[in-house]
Amino acid sequence: MEVGEALGKAARDLKRNCTFIASSDFTHYEPQELAKKVDANLIEAILRMDVPELYSRVYRYEATACGYGPIAAVITATRALGATVASSFDTRQAEMSPATTISRRLRSHCFHIKEVS
Repeated sequence: MEVGEALGKAARDLKRNCTFIASSDFTHYEPQELAKKVDANLIEAILRMDVPELYSRVYRYEATACGYGPIAAVITATRALGATVASSFDTRQAEMSPATTISRRLRSHCFHIKEVS
């Protein structure tokens, strides 16, 4: 969480709009039904922007998801900058151009975190 706090402070001190990106392809090496269940639990904590609960669920479900540390840092940074809402969309539903680099993996999600005025 220290990284997220430092990112939020740097963005605030610079008085610049910043985009933070963290990446995960979530559960590895598990049967699909178990992966869906574990991923859904992690995604729920991410959407609630609840970093302690995200870590709790990673350990409770023995999640093999990579990138949960950077995700927690982005949540922490954006909360420090006033973000209050996170939303998700499934990248499988997004229109893709040939230049798009987003992978069309099963269970691919993007999260958008913003401040609500």
